[in-house]
Amino acid sequence: MEENFSQPQSFGNFDFSPIPEERRRKKKVVAVVLIAFLLVVTGIIGVLAARIWDPLWNPFRPSPELVLARAIENMFSLKSYHSEANINIDATNLDTQEAFKMNLQIDSDINEFDEKEPKSHSIFTTNVGVQGVNFILGGETIQIGEETYIKINTLPVPLLMELQAEFPNLNQIVDKLKNQWISFNPKDLGMSMGINSLTPQERKEIEQKFQNLVFKYPLVKIKKELPDQTIDGQKMYQILTVLDKENTKLYLAEALKLVEEYNLFPDASYDEKEIAQLNKAIDEFFDKAGEIEIYFLVGQNDYFIHQIKGMKTIEKFTSETEQGTENVSMELVWNVSVSDFNKQKKIERPKESQSIMEIFMNLLTNYYGSSSGNEMFYPQLETEYPSMEIPGL
Repeated sequence: MEENFSQPQSFGNFDFSPIPEERRRKKKVVAVVLIAFLLVVTGIIGVLAARIWDPLWNPFRPSPELVLARAIENMFSLKSYHSEANINIDATNLDTQEAFKMNLQIDSDINEFDEKEPKSHSIFTTNVGVQGVNFILGGETIQIGEETYIKINTLPVPLLMELQAEFPNLNQIVDKLKNQWISFNPKDLGMSMGINSLTPQERKEIEQKFQNLVFKYPLVKIKKELPDQTIDGQKMYQILTVLDKENTKLYLAEALKLVEEYNLFPDASYDEKEIAQLNKAIDEFFDKAGEIEIYFLVGQNDYFIHQIKGMKTIEKFTSETEQGTENVSMELVWNVSVSDFNKQKKIERPKESQSIMEIFMNLLTNYYGSSSGNEMFYPQLETEYPSMEIPGL
């Protein structure tokens, strides 16, 4: 029996007729487009996941809250670092138009690899300008364990000239102090100097407690994340935060209890009344200053805080003084840069130094041991004014 296979075959509702060539081509095109789309999507996901392309909306990008929390935790674990802090204050009395300017620059190296004898070395310069007159004070400090060494490199000339009118032989005192490291050890005077007088175990305890406070009462809250920056070849998260008033009050209240518990400031005591006064002052400050923004730059590779900066302008700040009410405008700009994380810093005691007690006793000897009893402070009036700029190291 001859069968005819040329007719379309069907089975129930299914049609097994040959697919036309045009439909077959369309299906191939759709399949190719779909595969290409999946490959593009997969590629984009891979690029985002690998952070090769890292826009702020990247779902694989860590949240700014997580970034900042991890960075703060890492900063607490540092054993050494270098920091450069710069603070500028520009204020004007709106009633008298008197101007006040101040710049403070502090460059520091910290080395805490030796827990029994933490070390630091700082170079500081303060420039205060009042009505066009500048007062400059500059010097260095070295801290090794409980021992502190101070050296003054620059003294405020206008202030010394005023003092010299009262103490004509002041230049002799200055000559004894210039280019001279002065040492101070609180143990020699039966004193305690805060955290540097604690044992390594006590230091660990209090540092851990302060760290816990920072996470219990975060001092800042995230406002928004800004586009990344690059510093020294490393991309940085840029996070804009604002100071949290309520957490600031809670943090300071508990921090002061720790200060009292560990006797960081001898005989310091903070009762509920003093805490309430502090909280009131904080409320008044925030009411007058408004929102205070702080920028953080966090390394995307090392998760350390590389920079903290901010600026605050207060158009009118009213305060009560002994002379009455004053209206002041003020601009505050600050910038702190941190680098050299966990790199060894060589910090040594000065080769030569004089203890503060030696200097004090020498001054007393010169004063009381002289023939007239007052040559140190009242010598010949023809003594010339010295140059007050003291060379540095």
